[in-house]
Amino acid sequence: MNSFLRSSLKLTFGLSFAVFCTSCVRVHRSCDPTLTAPKKDREISVYTSQPAFRGYRETVRYEAIGSNITSFDRVLSRIKSQAKRDGCEALVNVKFYKQPIGNGRFSSAFPKIEATGVIFED
Repeated sequence: MNSFLRSSLKLTFGLSFAVFCTSCVRVHRSCDPTLTAPKKDREISVYTSQPAFRGYRETVRYEAIGSNITSFDRVLSRIKSQAKRDGCEALVNVKFYKQPIGNGRFSSAFPKIEATGVIFED
């Protein structure tokens, strides 16, 4: 019985450690139905404002919220990987927020990013 209890405690600790270490990021998007096929091996540019040096067409709007153990870098990398799959060339109007969760003694703030995926027209 003692070995059964010990192995179940190890399993419980292992599962809770795995759940704690994996960060959860939810990405919501609204797409333009005329997206092109994704291009491989390219980097997604990130702009916090509207770039005036090139013309572009807005294709996808992204909103991603992380968890209390997720950083802004992790959330942005998830949006960039989704934008690559959607065929976007850049992200414009990227806004960084802290989404407050809870009120009181143990309140927290989750990282939240809003962005617009674009395709350059030139």
